[in-house]
Amino acid sequence: MATLLAAGKKFTALLAGNDLMAAGAIAALREAGVRVPEDVSVAGYDDLPTAVDVWPALTTVHVPLEDVGRLAVELAFGGSGMQTTITVPTHLVVRGSTTAPQRT
Repeated sequence: MATLLAAGKKFTALLAGNDLMAAGAIAALREAGVRVPEDVSVAGYDDLPTAVDVWPALTTVHVPLEDVGRLAVELAFGGSGMQTTITVPTHLVVRGSTTAPQRT
């Protein structure tokens, strides 16, 4: 985030690879005087419990991590050895770090 800001890149939204990266991006934006979400919306991915402790609370994609872990163990120890693809449902949790884009 610091590199993007230093390069003068213009953007209105950021989707980070995970919630920790999103929290770091929010901190860097605030340090640079950029308002979240008024100037830049930020979203993460994972929906870690700490997502609500970030200011503003982090919009994130909820991933059922316990289900993912359980499925991984089942596949590792009970699988047939064949390649398996399992889709785990996710959903967006909208909190204070995002806003609708402003039309100019």
